[in-house]
Amino acid sequence: ELPQISSSSTSSSLDNKGISPYFTRTVPTNVGDAKAIAIYLGDYLKVAYLGVIYIRDSFGVAYFEKLREESKKRKRLFRIVPASYEDGNDESITAAISRLQK
Repeated sequence: ELPQISSSSTSSSLDNKGISPYFTRTVPTNVGDAKAIAIYLGDYLKVAYLGVIYIRDSFGVAYFEKLREESKKRKRLFRIVPASYEDGNDESITAAISRLQK
């Protein structure tokens, strides 16, 4: 029962009190960042397509999913093309970039 306080952990997966009952943070989660990016890209820049390369781990997947969810709420819907990769795997990164180039 040791409290954990983080000044840099933004992954929303840490909000699960069943798994991390004594965890808290001093910075917002990545949920707020994804919402802000979706608002900026969709409402202000009015992008039609967005290619997203993200790492295939709990942080990257959660961030991508939130970005996709928030993009669907925008006044001007934009299409997100996902391309995930495995950390430390050069072939995986190359394949992710190739998917976006199609």
